[in-house]
Amino acid sequence: MKINYTAFAIISALLFILAAGFASAQLGQSAGPLAFGDIPRGGQETLSYGVLNTGDGPIEVNIELQDDIYKIATVEPKQAVIPAGSYIPVYVTVHMPRDAEPGKRYGGHVLVKESAGTGKNFGVGIGFNVALIKSIDTTAGEEFAPPPKPEPPKPWEPPYFAIFILSIMGLLFLYRDPFGWRKEKRKK
Repeated sequence: MKINYTAFAIISALLFILAAGFASAQLGQSAGPLAFGDIPRGGQETLSYGVLNTGDGPIEVNIELQDDIYKIATVEPKQAVIPAGSYIPVYVTVHMPRDAEPGKRYGGHVLVKESAGTGKNFGVGIGFNVALIKSIDTTAGEEFAPPPKPEPPKPWEPPYFAIFILSIMGLLFLYRDPFGWRKEKRKK
């Protein structure tokens, strides 16, 4: 019996695509990349998106950052169980370093994948774990300098110093008796 390996490969590929389609139909995400734009150096910004479970059972997922964005960003939650027919928000916070070169681009992906053991097995010796990828893009902007907190004035600084000097001058002025009050009392 002669086996047609080309037909076998095509049928296997179609079964693989069909099985992957069934597996990925239960996990989805909101559309579009996470475009942070320019973030001031030393500043931070948080964006979020939703990960959906359209299946009829809960799905446990692990969430991580990939590529060079993981050096300057955090993701929450790192693990979650998404109930059937529901979604969870995923928060990505970029902490732009103060020493980042202005205009430097940081890019990467958020990878949401099913935890081991929760994938679909179709009885053909192949199991599938679904993963979703969300693109992230940001650029280092200008220096971020929060306004300094004003310090309370010290006793020798205005207005205290000015009030003190004016008080001394007033006492000296009155002590010199410019209106002649003391002379009138002495004459009587």
